[in-house]
Amino acid sequence: MPLQLIDNVGQLGIISDTQPEKLADGAWSNGQNVRFDGFVASKVAGSRYFAGSLSGSAYSLFAHTTFDGAHFFAYAGLTSVFTVNNNIHYDISRLVGGAYTTDTTKLWTGGVLGGLLFMNNGIDIPQIQLTPTASAHLANIPNWPTTVTTRCNCLRAYKNYLVALDVTKGAIRYRQMVKWSASAQPLTAPTSWDEADTTKDAGETSLSETNGTVVDCLPLRDINIIYKDDSVHGMQYIGVPFVFRFYQIFSSVGIIAKRCVAAFENYHCFIGNDLDIYVHDGNTIRSIADSRWRQYMRQNVLGSRYERMFMVANPVTSEIWVFIPTGSAQYTSKVLMWNWRKDTWGERDVANVSSAVAGGIESTDYVTIWSAMTTTWDTEGTTWAELESLPPDRKLVMCNPDSLTGLIETEYGTLELGANLPFMLERTGIWGIPTAISDGARVIDLGSVKFVRRIRFRTKDISVSDAITFKVAVQSDLNSPQAYASTNKLTNSTAEVTVLKRGAFLSIRIESTMDTLFSLQSVEIEVEPSGDYL
Repeated sequence: MPLQLIDNVGQLGIISDTQPEKLADGAWSNGQNVRFDGFVASKVAGSRYFAGSLSGSAYSLFAHTTFDGAHFFAYAGLTSVFTVNNNIHYDISRLVGGAYTTDTTKLWTGGVLGGLLFMNNGIDIPQIQLTPTASAHLANIPNWPTTVTTRCNCLRAYKNYLVALDVTKGAIRYRQMVKWSASAQPLTAPTSWDEADTTKDAGETSLSETNGTVVDCLPLRDINIIYKDDSVHGMQYIGVPFVFRFYQIFSSVGIIAKRCVAAFENYHCFIGNDLDIYVHDGNTIRSIADSRWRQYMRQNVLGSRYERMFMVANPVTSEIWVFIPTGSAQYTSKVLMWNWRKDTWGERDVANVSSAVAGGIESTDYVTIWSAMTTTWDTEGTTWAELESLPPDRKLVMCNPDSLTGLIETEYGTLELGANLPFMLERTGIWGIPTAISDGARVIDLGSVKFVRRIRFRTKDISVSDAITFKVAVQSDLNSPQAYASTNKLTNSTAEVTVLKRGAFLSIRIESTMDTLFSLQSVEIEVEPSGDYL
C-alpha cells in the first residue's frame, strides 16, 4: 500500500486566499487558535486576567520600564488614566485641567521619551509623567504651544525628540505636518516647541510630496519612518540648522490607520491602505499576505471600524499579531499571527481587544508555588522556571474596554480567561495523492480515483488524549458533502482513522473544545490508485 507522508505540517501555515485544491502539501486551508513554527502545528497557548480589578475601563495600553528597572502598565480610558504595578492601581490622571475628553474612535497614542511616559488623545493637551514612577500623575506637556489651540492626531518619540503628526492650530488642520520639539535631556520634558526660536532645535515641516495625511511613525534603526495614508517617508537626523532630513521611501502604498505598524529585528511590518500587509527594511518592501490572507482581510474587515485595527510584535513567539475587527465586536475579535522567522500564518480568537503591548509583569501572583498548584504534571501548560527563562519585558498584554476584571496576559496556560480554548485545524481538497512513480518522482492525475485505507496523525504534547477528534472525509468532487469518519483515541501519540473509501479528493480535520494541549508532527496517508471513475 503506497504511503503518502506529510511531515512538513508546520512549514506553510494557514493559507486562506488560495483554493484548497491548489495548496501544497503541508499547507492548511482553515484553522482556529493554531500556530506554526516550521516543524509542528500547535494549539496556541491560553491567556489569563492579571493585575486585579481595574480602576476604570482600559481602551489603550502602554508599558513602561523605569530607569531603576521597575515595570508598570498604564491603561487609559475616555476620561481617566490609571497605572498598575504589582497589583496596586493608581489614578494618574492630571490634577489640573479636569477629566479627559477623548472618545471611542480616537483612542490614545504615546510612548516613552528619555524615561518619561507620555500620552496623547488628539483632543486634550498631550500628557507626560514628569516623575517616572507608577504613582506619578500626568500633567500637560510643559511648553506645549498655547498661543493658539494646538493639537495633534498622533504623538511619538524619536531619539530625544517628541514628534507630533497631523497638527491642528486653532481652526486649521495641517494634516501633512510633522512638528517636533526641542531635544530633551533624560528624565526631562522638551523645553520648546517654537519652530521660530533659533536658539532651539524645534521645528516643523509639511510632507506635501503626496496628497495623503500623516498617520503614524516608528523608528527603524537610526531613521524615523513616517507613514502617510498614501506613502512612506524617512526622517533622518542631520543636525542644525535643518535638524532633520525628510525624504520619500515608498510612493505606491501607505498605512491604513494609527497603530498599524510594528517593529521586529531590523524590519517594520505594517497594514497598507490597500488592506495588504507589508514588511520592509527602509529600502525594499514585500507583501507577506498576498495569496495568503489579503483577500480574507478585504472581505472580513469591517469598513466602518478599520481604524480599530492594530498590530504588535509578540517577541516570545517571534510573531507579529494583526488584530482585526470582525463580526459584531466593537473593537477586534481575531488575530492573524505571522511568524517572522518561519514565514507562516496562524490564527487566534480574542474577546473585543482594543489595545495590546509587550511589557514586564510585576505581580506577586505571577509565581506559583507547589502547594498552590491545581493542575496535574501532565496538564500544566507552563514550563519549569519559565519566568527565569524569559526576559522581563517580553510578555504580550491585552485589554478589553468592556471588562474591569483585569489586564490580559497572553501565552499563559491552556485556558482562555478561565474557559476552555477550542481549536481546529483543517485541510480540504487534497488531491495530490500519487497514482504512479516515474523516475523516482510522484506523478499526479487530477482526474483519478483513489482508495484511501487509513490515515495516521502523529502528535505530541497532548494532555487529554480523548479530548481531540481526528476526522477524515473522501469526496468524489469538491462540491459533494464531507462525510467525515473520525476517532478521538490515541495510542502512543498516534491517532488512526480507518477510512476504506474511494474518491478523488480528501479532507482532514482536527478539533477540540476541551482543555488540552496539542501539537501535530506529521500525517501519514495509506492510499492506492483505483481507476479513473467512481
